Amino acid sequence: GLILISSPFISCDSNEVKKEAINLADNVIPNDDEIKVNIVSRKPIVFIAGFDKGNEAFYSNARTYFKEKGLKVIDGQYSLEEIIVWLNEHANKNPYGEVHIVNKSNPYKGMNLETIVRGEKITTETLRKSITQGTLPILKDVVNNNTKIVFHASGLVENKELLKTLKDAFSAKKLPKV
Repeated sequence: GLILISSPFISCDSNEVKKEAINLADNVIPNDDEIKVNIVSRKPIVFIAGFDKGNEAFYSNARTYFKEKGLKVIDGQYSLEEIIVWLNEHANKNPYGEVHIVNKSNPYKGMNLETIVRGEKITTETLRKSITQGTLPILKDVVNNNTKIVFHASGLVENKELLKTLKDAFSAKKLPKV
């Protein structure tokens, strides 16, 4: 009797399965109802976060390079705090597309860029300290997942811990690519 009762459940008739799959497919909502939002990003901007001393031409060459490419160049922001504040104060409804930050660095000593105004130069330790103490401002809703923050600093890519900490410094509701 037990075998006769369970036989409908172990049926090998594959037609029933196909019918069910077709019924499920008929209930799928078409893609025409999806709402697509096209967010326009702002044009790239460049922060020249330092100044040349003596015969050096690092910053002036960078300034010339980016201006020739037609990008907006911002001078006078020599700390991460000033850059974040500038981004927040000059925000509009469109998020930033690309934010370039030009600064000299040393893979072993850190960057010449200051953490806060008249603060310590950026290293993994000083930046982490500024983040945890709350002295570094937070990016408002001025970036999104498509925003790219690009550092033009020699040897920075070799300092993985500093790069990770810089990503934390530029955290927002929608995380930019650093």
